[in-house]
Amino acid sequence: MKASVFHKPGDIRVDTVPDPTIRHPQDVILKVTSTAICGSDLHIYNGFLPQKRPMVLGHEFMGIVEDAGPEVTTVTKGDRVVIPFPIACGHCFFCQHDLPGHCEESNPEKYGPEGGLMDQKGGALFGYTDFYGGYDGGQAEYVRVPYANVGPRKAPEEFSDDQLRRYGYRRLAQELTDRGVLCAPARIRRIMTQRGLHAIQPKTFV
Repeated sequence: MKASVFHKPGDIRVDTVPDPTIRHPQDVILKVTSTAICGSDLHIYNGFLPQKRPMVLGHEFMGIVEDAGPEVTTVTKGDRVVIPFPIACGHCFFCQHDLPGHCEESNPEKYGPEGGLMDQKGGALFGYTDFYGGYDGGQAEYVRVPYANVGPRKAPEEFSDDQLRRYGYRRLAQELTDRGVLCAPARIRRIMTQRGLHAIQPKTFV
């Protein structure tokens, strides 16, 4: 598949890389239909966040579930979903308190409370260096999504990818809750905000 790969500061290329595969029963493989370039990607591009090995970037993306592990119950093949920035297990202390960005399980090698320069980071993030789990991101044709019972959010059919991207997830959540599409408006808005679903004006990756 084709993907946007970071090689070193100032050097990002569209490379041919291996297709992702199911590694855990709760993984899904997503066929990416839309993705974005975020200002946070510049932290890696400019070398402010060191990354030694090549890595697929991208943490704002959506697409169609292409394959699902045997323990995935919340989405199925063919579902159109939006993927949040954090990768969260759903059952640790912080996940249970609606703080998935602090997940204790998804970034075991670098996780810790101190927030050091080269260690003691938070939960895992898509496409955001080995400090945050080393998970390839969504600026690609396909991406592996771990803990798929927790992160993916089904996208309403009445909204196109373009509408979802331009409208912004936070504003969309408000509209959907106002229309009764989602329940518990305050909780949904809070969770979406904590999961990094901010209003953005991204560019489509081609």
